[in-house]
Amino acid sequence: MKSASTWSALCAFSLISAGVYADVRPKNLEIDRHWSVLAEYVFMERSHVDNRRIVKDSSDLRCVDGCPSTVVISSKNLVNDFGYTSGGRIGLSYKPDTKSIYQTRFMYITPWTASKTVHGNDTLSFPFHTDTFTEDYNYAEKAKAHLTSQFYTFDLNYWRNSARRGIDYFVVSGVFGIRFFHLQEKLNLAFYNDTVEGTTKSNYNAKTQNDSIGIQGGFNLQMNPYKHLSFDFLALGGLGLNRAYEDVFLGDVNNTVIIREFTKQNGTSVVFADTALQVGYQFVPCMNMHIGYQLFYACGQALAPQQLSFSVNPLNERFIDTGYVIIHGLLVGFNFDF
Repeated sequence: MKSASTWSALCAFSLISAGVYADVRPKNLEIDRHWSVLAEYVFMERSHVDNRRIVKDSSDLRCVDGCPSTVVISSKNLVNDFGYTSGGRIGLSYKPDTKSIYQTRFMYITPWTASKTVHGNDTLSFPFHTDTFTEDYNYAEKAKAHLTSQFYTFDLNYWRNSARRGIDYFVVSGVFGIRFFHLQEKLNLAFYNDTVEGTTKSNYNAKTQNDSIGIQGGFNLQMNPYKHLSFDFLALGGLGLNRAYEDVFLGDVNNTVIIREFTKQNGTSVVFADTALQVGYQFVPCMNMHIGYQLFYACGQALAPQQLSFSVNPLNERFIDTGYVIIHGLLVGFNFDF
């Protein structure tokens, strides 16, 4: 009888202990924290442009008879000089339960800038099809190109999770949403010539702006091999529409003669993708720190260097909106749950 009483007491204690333990599992803590705030620092590079000749020099000493086609400034030179620039991302997520997440994010990157100046002995020129089309863009003393590029993006997403994120060992999430992104570029090209009346300066400038919106979808894979450590891989792809705009100016004879000056806009389709890989560490139940790498790709964009035309037809109004960009780099940030 005594052993039976002892056994009954042990069973009752085990049931009570199990109930107490269940009350403090992370699942309940997660339900108590429905909101999450994201704050990230990003360090990104704008790494691609279709290469276009901008300035050539006929006095390259490596050639015996001169090199009319030697390119001393190209769009690739300028983009390669962009390097990495800083930016930030903020976000807000709502989790009604462990299976669903409603998310919004905004990322802004400080504009990339690059400049290059070259000097010649009346040997610099822009590669128009004939050298009689302009005066100041042939046999110039100096040429300077300045390129800027600005990017930001905003998206709204819904996540559907197969298990509890941050708790279960392996979690697959479907991600669906909409995205808006803005890409603006300015290319200012100046040719300088010395005359008896002083130095003249003529400009060939191009400005483009892209406002794209589309739907996106993809997945997120998360592994939680340890209590505080997680690994995430995100892959998104989307289709949408882009409103592309350009503004072009070509002046000659110290900008007193306007050869081309026009604005254009066009609607075109756009394809984009966003992928990220990151490692996270849960310091306390309400705060997570993560570090990772992100790559964004967009095709169907109007880029400033592509708008410069070699044509000698003054009525030629070139508008190219088929360019693509790659933006990639590092990120580090925090999630705060409440």
